[in-house]
Amino acid sequence: MHNTANETFQAWPTIISSADPIMIDYLGYNDDGDFLAILEIGSNIALRKVQVRIGGLSYVKLSPESFVEHYWGLELGSTFMVENSSWLREVAERNPLFIEEKREVKHWVIMCDDFAIDILSNSPVCIELCNESLVDRD
Repeated sequence: MHNTANETFQAWPTIISSADPIMIDYLGYNDDGDFLAILEIGSNIALRKVQVRIGGLSYVKLSPESFVEHYWGLELGSTFMVENSSWLREVAERNPLFIEEKREVKHWVIMCDDFAIDILSNSPVCIELCNESLVDRD
């Protein structure tokens, strides 16, 4: 565990925790209204795609690496959680209906090659390998 400005960071073991590089292919919402990200992991030789899906109400923030310098060097892998999150506190102050019980909402982070995806949600974050029909979004 690591501490920065009262925030505590801990590893979040996922299938992409040790993946490098991770590139963002698609960010948006599926037909059910769930947040959806398609990420590319690995090199051109062994490129794989994964789906990140969050059901229900959530906040998602995409930040360039220059805005999340405090995340770099944590050595927790590409996915981790933030406890006592300052962003969660900010959202709770602006929108108390989203966070009626702050203990149920979690702050997850996915570090990509040039960006960080910060996620606040009381629903689980599902990360799984894509199948070919999912990748074709035409």
